[in-house]
Amino acid sequence: MWPAFIGATRAALPDEDTKIAFDKFHVAKHLADAVDKVRRTGHKAVTIWCVANTCGCAIPRT
Repeated sequence: MWPAFIGATRAALPDEDTKIAFDKFHVAKHLADAVDKVRRTGHKAVTIWCVANTCGCAIPRT
C-alpha cells in the first residue's frame, strides 16, 4: 500500500491500525515484484561472471 496513504490514515483516524485493510492481490503483487527483482539481479550476476570467466555455460554472450 502506498506509504502516503498509510501516513494520512494514521494522522486522520482514531484507532487507525484497525482501519487499514491490505488486500491479498496487492500483497501478492508486491511479493512477486520483490521475487522478480531478486531473480533478475541473480541472473545478471551469473551472466556477468560467465562472460568474464568464459565458463562455456549455456548463457549466450552478447
